Amino acid sequence: LAIAKEEHAALYAVGLNVQESSMSYALTLIMDIEQMQRTLGTEIQARAQGTTFQELNIEKQRTAITHALQKLRAAQKVLLPNIEEFFDPATNDKQHYNMDDLSIKPEERRVFAPSDLPQNALQVPRGCPRAFLDAEERLREAECRESLRGLQHSLRLRSAAHFFTVKNVTGHNPNTRAEAMLKKITVDIYLHKIRYRYGRAALLRLRGHGTWEDELQELNEGDVRALNERMLTAEEESEQERVHQAGHFIDIDLTFARNSVSQPGEGTRLLSWIWRMRPTGANESSDVQDALKIEYCKARARALRWEEEVSLLLAETERVPTFARTKAEKWRSRAVVANCEDPLLAEGYAAYAYEQASREEQYADTVTKKWAQLRPLAEDFIARRPVTAIIDFELDEDDSLELGGGTPFASAGDEPRDDEEDEDEDEDDEQVDTLDTAPAPAAEPSMLVDT
Repeated sequence: LAIAKEEHAALYAVGLNVQESSMSYALTLIMDIEQMQRTLGTEIQARAQGTTFQELNIEKQRTAITHALQKLRAAQKVLLPNIEEFFDPATNDKQHYNMDDLSIKPEERRVFAPSDLPQNALQVPRGCPRAFLDAEERLREAECRESLRGLQHSLRLRSAAHFFTVKNVTGHNPNTRAEAMLKKITVDIYLHKIRYRYGRAALLRLRGHGTWEDELQELNEGDVRALNERMLTAEEESEQERVHQAGHFIDIDLTFARNSVSQPGEGTRLLSWIWRMRPTGANESSDVQDALKIEYCKARARALRWEEEVSLLLAETERVPTFARTKAEKWRSRAVVANCEDPLLAEGYAAYAYEQASREEQYADTVTKKWAQLRPLAEDFIARRPVTAIIDFELDEDDSLELGGGTPFASAGDEPRDDEEDEDEDEDDEQVDTLDTAPAPAAEPSMLVDT
């Protein structure tokens, strides 16, 4: 809009009609042709066996691209009359520029934007005007921002469509239509992605490296994900690559076939940089801002639950050894059985009680020693102090710690305390409690405790 207003003011100043050969007209035409070429190339690459109707649609698109290229060449002859002088004879630039050569398909023909011209065409007075380069630079930046907004919209649309399909769509025919809709959305995501990459590459050639790259960063495959999606792990990437190479997916891009939303973990979330981009207008992407607020609330809730879990585990590290020592004292108090007249039986009761007390003391000392280096880290985490220490544990095959169960404070060397052992101890407690009040039976070899 700003470029068009500037050209309108220049039109009144010079009194010339430059509508069909203005810089904004040529640059807009260049970007439209590039988008048409990318769309047609994606459609040709995506189809397996084209029907007659599809072939007709492709020919219509090629005709539209050819008409647009003819208009562009007419505008370039006015704006860049000496452009052919700077073509490298070793390349086929003249074949791409000359519309009479029909050996090059319309979707493959170069448009020769100012950023695509050779360096010698940008440094001489007879080459590309500096105003033309400045205008393309401004339009390329706008193109990058528009592509990112379209990418955000398509990613949010894919998440909503996938959630609705999983929750509400049943049956073969409805699922087929839903799959076609998701595929169309995925194609839109792919087109926005490559449009941003083309625009950023042109902007890099015009501006060079600078601080603008902090905001308009390089768009990698891992960055193209929605707010509720995570980056794929190395194992998932290798599996996707294996299936992709097997020929089950369309050979456009690895992410082109990812219609499903990857379920994220609850430990760490890293938001893609495309959602942290600063809006350029007051009314821009209000729905995106609302979605970011929702994600912030969800992330805050997860952080609070994680802090609560650490607090519970910290309390558990205090109570487990305390409870073990309490049980040890209870076993010591049972070493002397009242009304037991048989010395051998009394000795057996005492030996068993002291053995259990020793086991409880040993268990309390072991876990206290193992958890001593982790408790300060948990306390620092709860107090919101920086935690920088990294502690590694080597788990043996016999450890009872399993993925998703137990506590993260368990480590190698701890004796497993399973349910059967707890039941045995409960039975021993009941037996000793009974012996505290019952009269001592006659001594028999079968009742002696083997120590």
